[in-house]
Amino acid sequence: MMNMIRLIVICLLIFSCAKEEFKAPENFDIDQTGTRQESSDYLCAGSHKDRPPVDLLFIWDNTSSSSFINDQTKTALNSLVANIEDRFDYNVMMVPLHATGNNGAYFFSADNSRKPSGVTTISTSSASSVITNIGNYPSSGSAENGAQRSIDILASNQTNGIFRRDAYTIIVLMSNGDDTSFIDESAAYNNPGLEGPKYAKAKAHDLLCLRGYYDTTQDSLHNSDSTYNSNCSNAPNLDSSMMRFVSISSLFDRNSCNVTKYLRPNIVYKNMSIEIHNRPYTNGFTFPASTSSNAEEGLDVFNLCRGNFSSLFDGVNNAITDATIAHSYRYW
Repeated sequence: MMNMIRLIVICLLIFSCAKEEFKAPENFDIDQTGTRQESSDYLCAGSHKDRPPVDLLFIWDNTSSSSFINDQTKTALNSLVANIEDRFDYNVMMVPLHATGNNGAYFFSADNSRKPSGVTTISTSSASSVITNIGNYPSSGSAENGAQRSIDILASNQTNGIFRRDAYTIIVLMSNGDDTSFIDESAAYNNPGLEGPKYAKAKAHDLLCLRGYYDTTQDSLHNSDSTYNSNCSNAPNLDSSMMRFVSISSLFDRNSCNVTKYLRPNIVYKNMSIEIHNRPYTNGFTFPASTSSNAEEGLDVFNLCRGNFSSLFDGVNNAITDATIAHSYRYW
């Protein structure tokens, strides 16, 4: 009788663990009986959340035209770091937009023993002081190549372990300007409104090649501005479980934007965000429904001109939260 009571109590304790967070292991040998446990605390303590791998690339505008890196921006970015710190197996790489290679880049991770080659590694506890100093040393140039910079950073930092296969890969590009690398300054006439979306398609194709789970036979993003072949055969594939390209930029014209004096609203970064968000995955992943607070935003596109710096990274936080939806927690 005593053994029967003990069995009932143990079963009740097992089912008291959060149903949403744990599921039965896929391989369980019922012939292997564990040691009898006298402590009721042990049963739930033995339950374990597998923290999903999230690799975050943050690119900030350090061009001479940058005008929004302020204390509120830095506080919001520090809050973003705090959001992932206890919940994910994270790698974070922070790089200036106007630079080459890994120059000016910083890396920190959940496992402080990770020290990838070719980049300055800091501890998570030091990230706040680094964030405090971003924007203090702008470059002398104003031209931007944020689209290609995102591609190059992602492609060149895979073998060193910064961007991992099968991880959730989230790129955040923050600029009060737009990519200008596709504009021919020597030409008598340029039409960014026409050429910008074409260039954005080309670079979205390249990032999707890096993402993987991308059916190129069903798409038409590739064009003469693309880095990788139409079938992605020359791209180093990450097979990301999910990839987001979150752009935080100027979405109003000059006269309506109180944050930046840039001459035109963003075209390239915004279109890249939308193209990447809309492309299906051959691994069956589907995005949760997108929500936005303002009419001009949505699909990983966010507006600097609103000036809501305290909530600037809400969209990024939501993207990271989305990463947990497809992740299956295990019970040990």
